[in-house]
Amino acid sequence: MARSKICPECGSKSCARIIYGLPVLSRKLLEQLRKDRIILGGPVEEDYSPQWKCHDCGAEIYERRTVRPSLPREIKKERRER
Repeated sequence: MARSKICPECGSKSCARIIYGLPVLSRKLLEQLRKDRIILGGPVEEDYSPQWKCHDCGAEIYERRTVRPSLPREIKKERRER
């Protein structure tokens, strides 16, 4: 579920993935929580929510996520004709 992340602040590999939403509590999820591999981040994820947290220094690590809205067909057609 969660892979290891290196903290950009202290270089530690002891980072936990932050998951958002209302997850179904499965055995696998509970095991990941007990091993501190994941942290529950709350019910709502915002665009500026951290994705990882370092256990050693407490740094919150953000990942750049870009979403490109799809263009209307007319604009795509116009761009191809140029």
